[in-house]
Amino acid sequence: MPVPSSALDALAAEFGLDKASYIAIEKFLDLSSEMREGLISYFKEVATALNEVDQDNNDTESIDVSDAEALYEKSLGIAQDSKLTLSHTTDVITNTG
Repeated sequence: MPVPSSALDALAAEFGLDKASYIAIEKFLDLSSEMREGLISYFKEVATALNEVDQDNNDTESIDVSDAEALYEKSLGIAQDSKLTLSHTTDVITNTG
């Protein structure tokens, strides 16, 4: 195994970085400190905006577990014609057994 020629090479070896990850980190480190701070600030703004969108979606789209199970089963193509879902089926089996 070759000896790393830089701290970045050592980190790449330690964390198993692929070439794209290596380049992304290298280019980030090559930026001026002002540019790095600006980029991080931008990512924070994006994260905040995405969290707000997620929060808005969570407030308006409420779904219970039974509905979620039915949608999942439908997506797999295994949905039953009746409204009986997996949780209802296990309740029936538990209560009759």
